[in-house]
Amino acid sequence: MAETGEKEMRRPAIGYQFEALELPVATQQGVDLFVDTVRGATGGKGLSWANPLSTVEGAFDRLDSPRFFSAEFLKNATIHIIGDVREQFDAPDGLYGVKLVGAANGRPRHSTSGGAVVDGNGVSWRESATAENRSLLRIEGQGYEFHNILFVPESGYAAVRLYRTATDSVDASHAKFKTCRFSGGGSQVGIGIEDYGGQSHVEVSADCEFDNLEYGIYQSNAGIDWANRWLIADNFFRGNKNDIVLNSKMARILRNVFGTVYHATTHPKTVDMVGTADGSVANYVLDNYFADAAAAVLISKGYIPATGDIWRNYVADTAAQIVTVPTA
Repeated sequence: MAETGEKEMRRPAIGYQFEALELPVATQQGVDLFVDTVRGATGGKGLSWANPLSTVEGAFDRLDSPRFFSAEFLKNATIHIIGDVREQFDAPDGLYGVKLVGAANGRPRHSTSGGAVVDGNGVSWRESATAENRSLLRIEGQGYEFHNILFVPESGYAAVRLYRTATDSVDASHAKFKTCRFSGGGSQVGIGIEDYGGQSHVEVSADCEFDNLEYGIYQSNAGIDWANRWLIADNFFRGNKNDIVLNSKMARILRNVFGTVYHATTHPKTVDMVGTADGSVANYVLDNYFADAAAAVLISKGYIPATGDIWRNYVADTAAQIVTVPTA
């Protein structure tokens, strides 16, 4: 019997086993979910690598369903992924701060040097087996992050589409892309990152690579607003038809390598800021390397500044920077 003032502890009957409860690993950053396209299950709980989900969309469904997690777990969640993702969908409304992280699976390498996907290694995200004529992922909430993923978009569509409406109720600003690769697979198709509507404070940095795409980074609709205060830094662009076409104000394009020489058909645009900004909202295109010679860094050859821009960059034929803004 328990002593005076203490409650008696009831012991389970002999042979009784407590059910093991799998609880979400939650921090201030939200819940962690796990996706394994090979070993995952549609009905998996997704709360550990031991019981992963099979699809990224399934992970978003769990975040979008209040019956699974209390509200504080839905904010700033992290989805860990291994395998070859073959999905195209829109992220649910009302989610923000979601981080998608590619985890090493065997070899961390995503693809061959030519861009072909290496199945079972790293993390690749490609169109569905039956193409759906849409982006791989469209997001409408702020603060998404993408790390260590190879994206191969469907021809004519984006890998990641950042979407904003005129009312600002839908806004994919403050997205971050780090150590990701966006590849058209050798035939200049698809878009790496698409800005529809004018997102702000988007960061593309830390050795992202854009190759063999129709557009590396592209704004498809500036009618709502210009892209605002983007940071595009320390990335590599090669073999794209167009590297950056972004109707932008106060963007910083810094220390990128643009490895393709101008060609009227296969590479008409390297950096096109499109707009007519003034000095108060100028873009800063600084310390980049261009494969063209200094004499070819011209508006007519796909280097198109907005009014008031500041340009200072390196080129193929001189060790010194060229500090003039491209002209006709």
